[in-house]
Amino acid sequence: LADTHLVEREALLEKYTAKQPVAVVIPALYSELEREALPAILREISKVSYVSTVVVSMNRMDATQHQHAVEIFKRRLRGKTVQLLWNDGPSLQTLHRELDPLTGMSHPHGKGSNVWMGLAWLLAGGHRGVIACHDSDILNYDREMLWKLCMPVAHPDMDYVFSKSYYGRVRGRMYGRVTR
Repeated sequence: LADTHLVEREALLEKYTAKQPVAVVIPALYSELEREALPAILREISKVSYVSTVVVSMNRMDATQHQHAVEIFKRRLRGKTVQLLWNDGPSLQTLHRELDPLTGMSHPHGKGSNVWMGLAWLLAGGHRGVIACHDSDILNYDREMLWKLCMPVAHPDMDYVFSKSYYGRVRGRMYGRVTR
């Protein structure tokens, strides 16, 4: 995985994923469409032929913003199946109200929950391939990150069912789960 001959590795991954498609789940907030990272991530994913489905699991938008987001994702990810889940929108709020009494807790809205909703949507729809999840705020994202994340799970000679990537977030203070 340290060898980064991108075209060769992507071709190999395309061969391995012909029978087990790759879906990417991206948890996000609507406001991230207006920042630098998410549009750049979408540009990179659009160049990758082995990804068939992209699920963007998003919060904090109104109906007009939802429609705008749908248009953006369909335009930027042409040739891929795109699903935008509006996690705090009317349809999924109805689902959460039905499920909350069964779980004994109210549904939290955040990126962790967005990941679970994206996974649930894929599995409920019958997806039986590789699922890659990554953040929507990676400023230095490139498609090498994606093949390195997918290759261990997709490669028939690597006995992995899970792979996690790491990227540094060097700023003036520590962010994310590491601080919890």
